[in-house]
Amino acid sequence: MQFNKIPGQDKIKAKLLQSVKEQRVSHTQLFLGQEGTGKLAMAIAFAQYINCENPSANDSCGVCPSCIKYKKLAHPDLHFIYPVIKTKSNDNPKSEHFASEWRELLLEKNAFISLHDWHEKLKTETKQSIINTADCNSIIQKLSLKSYESEYRVVIMWQVERFYREAAPRLLKILEEPPYKTLFILIAENHDQLLSTIKSRTQLVKFLPYPAQEVSAILRQTFQLGVESADYIAQRCAGNLHKAFQDANEKNNDEKYFLLFRSWMRSCLQAKIYEIQEMITQISPGNREEVKRFLQYGQGLIRDSLMIHHDSGEITYRSGAEKDFVTKFSPFIHPEVMQGFYNEFDEAIVQIGRNGNANIILTDLSFRISNLLHTRSRQP
Repeated sequence: MQFNKIPGQDKIKAKLLQSVKEQRVSHTQLFLGQEGTGKLAMAIAFAQYINCENPSANDSCGVCPSCIKYKKLAHPDLHFIYPVIKTKSNDNPKSEHFASEWRELLLEKNAFISLHDWHEKLKTETKQSIINTADCNSIIQKLSLKSYESEYRVVIMWQVERFYREAAPRLLKILEEPPYKTLFILIAENHDQLLSTIKSRTQLVKFLPYPAQEVSAILRQTFQLGVESADYIAQRCAGNLHKAFQDANEKNNDEKYFLLFRSWMRSCLQAKIYEIQEMITQISPGNREEVKRFLQYGQGLIRDSLMIHHDSGEITYRSGAEKDFVTKFSPFIHPEVMQGFYNEFDEAIVQIGRNGNANIILTDLSFRISNLLHTRSRQP
């Protein structure tokens, strides 16, 4: 992974390069930011750069033996720790047991991945993945040995919020005083979920969401999208480039979601129980994440209907049938019911995420939506 393969985040690239130039590389760094801001890709690119045999001022060479191994994520002095799950054959798993799946996923997605991507790769929906004690003991043991061939040994720890409560303390000493020429890069999305003892031992590198204008430009270049489509996705992804890439790859899903949502809302408005059940059978066969994405898409249409209700001009990224729908739907989405819609959708998404029965949850949600749609505005 080279810096030039990572879209944007130029200020962070410059900061990391400057630290190498000034020989002030902090031995334990925390890359913090929301999903889809390039933290994991940047960590790999930085590790490749500091171990490159012929680096330029701005990037690794990409062709030396070290870079070639990094490109394949197969360098012996590069170590990854990430959340794992127990299996029938392994009750005490470590990251290295899933190394093949990990490399495949990172190479496939250019290291722009989400926890959901990783769970899908592991073929798990119900189990909670954690960073466990076995991984912590393993990395301590590995770092007690000499490096194989590079100047720096690098340990990249992804999703450190998911440390098992008994695992993190085992690493505190080595994070504070790592072996000579050893770099730890910890990657997290939620500052509040991190242990204070971890935060106090790291230098913070904060990743900001991608600006919508930059996301749109990246999508037009990468996926050859038109300006309207790229702007629409950029507005919806809220600075999450991973989600933007996913939406661009799954653009056809929007049409499917739209047709389903429009028919579902019509059935709820008309309170036709048979039609509602028919719609639910079409929505619920997907896996839980698919149903959650559908509901989140619907929330976006409801939000934009309220904006139309308020004569807002901020939904220019909607077009065609979607724009026609939110315009006609807007009289039913007035301020008195807006919070109700959001609360009901949020609650349904949470329940489905907790392995609730999608049919029952969607049926209950449909009746609640029907009641909200028939709530008249008290405004004159």
